[in-house]
Amino acid sequence: MWPAIGHGDLLKGRPALIGRVEPGSVVVFRQDGGNRIHRLARIVGPEAGSGRLAITAGDRSGPDRPVPSDTPCLLVTAVLRRGRWRSVPGRAAWLPLWLPDGAVRLAARILSLLARRRRPRS
Repeated sequence: MWPAIGHGDLLKGRPALIGRVEPGSVVVFRQDGGNRIHRLARIVGPEAGSGRLAITAGDRSGPDRPVPSDTPCLLVTAVLRRGRWRSVPGRAAWLPLWLPDGAVRLAARILSLLARRRRPRS
């Protein structure tokens, strides 16, 4: 989950069902006998009843195997990094991280140049 969550960071959250969490939120859940920390990408399946599935993914990896939407999880609300609690970046922050590193750096550079051009000169 880097860069939103790094090695050694502590997480604070509240219990939830993965199918009732807002897409883009970071969740901790059990899969394949271990804990997984990923973002909820989307919920798929019928609108009502059973059979709905949650699709999760890391910020720098593709989608995981779907899990049932009634899977218990921890909805991550804050991250303790270097002695300070920080909020977890939401859905807008994770979209560009699906791109390869070079594309992310290029997009950041272009946005930086555009921002400079729009600033009024004094």
